[in-house]
Amino acid sequence: PAEVSAASAPSAAPSCSGVGSALQRHDLAQLWHCLTQSRRAPDAAALTPGAVYECTVVLPIVGRQTFRLHIHGRGMARITLLGRLALDEPTPYRLVPQPSGQLRVDLDFNEPARDLLARWRTRIRAVWYNSADDYATIVIAPPLVPAISLRLSRLGAS
Repeated sequence: PAEVSAASAPSAAPSCSGVGSALQRHDLAQLWHCLTQSRRAPDAAALTPGAVYECTVVLPIVGRQTFRLHIHGRGMARITLLGRLALDEPTPYRLVPQPSGQLRVDLDFNEPARDLLARWRTRIRAVWYNSADDYATIVIAPPLVPAISLRLSRLGAS
């Protein structure tokens, strides 16, 4: 997996507030940074292709259940459920920045995924990604109990 260097971290990046003065000074480094950052999608560095996030829990009625989110590439992931709820389906996604700094992950589940969740009267209420600490959160709403928030840690992260 690609590592983010200190030079590419937001706190170390040059400010884009003085673009006009950067043009006058011909500061190409700052101009290049401003142009690439403004055109860059919010999810460009957020979810690394190949990253896998996982959590295993014991849920009421269902028992031991593993939730896995595998990022295949920009805009495509695979959601895997191991246990009584068994699912292994690709799903398109998009990241939506939130004022809190987290990213909401909008998943577009296919018919088999929707059918499985409906059979168990369970919903995946929300999926979040925390880029600062590199983990995902899935909020599930099973029947008869309040929603459950699960933190999926990145596998193989140092």
